[in-house]
Amino acid sequence: MTNTNKDRDQVILDHVIETDKLLNHANSHLGDVEQVAASFKNPNIPWADTSKFRVAMVMLPAWGIIFPPYNIAKLVGILREFDYSTKVYDLNIESYHTILGTTKEDYWRGERYFLWTVKENFLTQVLPLIKDLLDNVIDELVESNPKVVGFSLYNTNINAATYFITELRNRMPDVCIVAGGPEVLTTGRVKGPLIGLPVNYYFLGEAEESFLSLLENLPDVYAHAKFIGSTDSKLKLESYAFTDYTDYNLSSYMHPDGVSIETSRGCVAQCSFCAETYFWKFRSVTPDRVVAEMKHQVNLHGIKRFWFVDSLVNGNLKNFERLVDLLIENNLNVFWNSYVRCDGRMTREFLKKVKQSGCTGLSYGVESGSQKVLFDMRKKIKIWEVENNLRDGQAEGIFNHVNWIIGFPTEEPIDFLHSLQLLANLRTAINVISPGFGAGPAAQSHMQTDWREYGIVGTDNVADTKFLNNWYTDFHKNTMLHRFIRIKMFHVWLEILEDKAGSIILNSQRYSNIKDFYKFESAPSTVDYIKPDCFVKLDRVEETFDGTIINEYYSIFYALYLYFGKCEFSLLFDTETDRETFGESITQVYNANIKFKVDEIGNYSIHIAHQFFNGCVQDFNREYTDNGNIEDWVTTEDQTKETIREAYRDKTKKVIPIVLQEELPPDHPKRIWEEMLKQDAENAKFLKGNQGLTE
Repeated sequence: MTNTNKDRDQVILDHVIETDKLLNHANSHLGDVEQVAASFKNPNIPWADTSKFRVAMVMLPAWGIIFPPYNIAKLVGILREFDYSTKVYDLNIESYHTILGTTKEDYWRGERYFLWTVKENFLTQVLPLIKDLLDNVIDELVESNPKVVGFSLYNTNINAATYFITELRNRMPDVCIVAGGPEVLTTGRVKGPLIGLPVNYYFLGEAEESFLSLLENLPDVYAHAKFIGSTDSKLKLESYAFTDYTDYNLSSYMHPDGVSIETSRGCVAQCSFCAETYFWKFRSVTPDRVVAEMKHQVNLHGIKRFWFVDSLVNGNLKNFERLVDLLIENNLNVFWNSYVRCDGRMTREFLKKVKQSGCTGLSYGVESGSQKVLFDMRKKIKIWEVENNLRDGQAEGIFNHVNWIIGFPTEEPIDFLHSLQLLANLRTAINVISPGFGAGPAAQSHMQTDWREYGIVGTDNVADTKFLNNWYTDFHKNTMLHRFIRIKMFHVWLEILEDKAGSIILNSQRYSNIKDFYKFESAPSTVDYIKPDCFVKLDRVEETFDGTIINEYYSIFYALYLYFGKCEFSLLFDTETDRETFGESITQVYNANIKFKVDEIGNYSIHIAHQFFNGCVQDFNREYTDNGNIEDWVTTEDQTKETIREAYRDKTKKVIPIVLQEELPPDHPKRIWEEMLKQDAENAKFLKGNQGLTE
């Protein structure tokens, strides 16, 4: 297993490049820094001599570097169809090669996200490297004098955009500046920091129609920070021109003969952690139109690879099936990859056709191995669908990538066990996994706007009440400390599956020193599949904060016994080393030495010495031991709680009501707990202990 730390797009990029090299479709310079950097400049397309005014479109870093930016290319195709003189400046790809040529380092890697999103980091570490490039383009804009300059704003390029837009306004006080993109919705409309930028018009949601309408009716006096459009738009996608990639030197990008295309827009699901559904509504492009555009790009640019940038390519399964059939019939000799939703209707026979149509890889949003958590997430998929799709796709030669979310608000140790089991059961069906960095409420997602439904503690806003500088749930049963422990155990479990169970799963975010944190001894696993265990009690310790932390480990203890039988396992937490490995945002001031041993008939011993110091009443320093037979954990009562979604509840079970905070009686344990937490830490009757851990 290689040492990696890659985001989702980097995982797909690796797959695309490796696959196309094997198929002899990628140019030989891929990965050759000097050869790429020598000719990375995009072509200098002259301003067209048209009857309408000039419009410049600018993409600032950091954004994707695999293919040219689809969003701007889509808008430019439409503007040119309506006779606007348009020019594109992809400063993202030029900045990439500039920094790479200067430092020989890749600032676009996932772990360097903070260089772009933290203003101080950007100003001190990034801007000095690209300032001349940005300033030169500003000079060029001043000289060519376009009437309108447009930008796409993301949380990764907002600091670069702030510098560029501010400087542009100083040099061109009369230019009309417009901006769109997710940052306009998630930050500009909610928190308002974009209001301070010298932007005239911001576009919400889809901008194809509203942007064109503004240009056709541009007033003599421009507004300031006016929002146009809405997230309710549902444009008919095939009504507009093909995406225009003529402004780009395709060899500048990581895949020199590939581009993006969409077969649909939006999402059919309403996953609670995602804001996609609220950004725009789902609809499909007709399959005939998709194939026509693919032919256009092949003929014009010699394209060999398409990335369907849909949130899910199979949102309209009927259209997807038709598209697959058309691709086979037309024999375009191209390859493609996309994101996809688990769907039981995608049989092995159908996935065989998907492969035949040119598909090399699919990226699934699995997120959890717990059916209850999947329901809580509103994903509307079943575990059997996940298993069938991944096994059948693997059997047909499709590269399977899965995304995961660790520590969802309603996830408990029994649910985490189910995730460990699903990974073990599918260890030869998943090629790559992106574990993520723990659950969080995305801006404008249901998990953020209706946080109480998920048991998250808050007052007027989910961010108002924090513990360990992050969200937490009632009774402090799911805090950043709980999530950190699960994240670490998740990575350890992936290592054990590879070393001892024949797993092929590549961890895209693998930490190079992960093996330093644990030891595991056992015979190789001969277990192929185990049905998710619901009748096992993993909440073994009293419901104190310290007790809930200890309970976290019982999930991996039980999983180790199920798949390996007789074994010995130890796991270490060291604050300093953990910070160096997992980063400041995840690591907590927690030290622990965990030991577990079990024999072939289930007799076990557990020893946990752990301490947590945060200057509050939850602090602890404790040694815990447990002995017995693991079979005694098995019960006759289902330990999996009901989903919080009424539509998916088993009506034969007792429904667990959702109790809102204002409905709690004065003597409710939660109220007593919260009152206790208000006590001053100095008066708390908890032993803070300064002694070291017992080995």
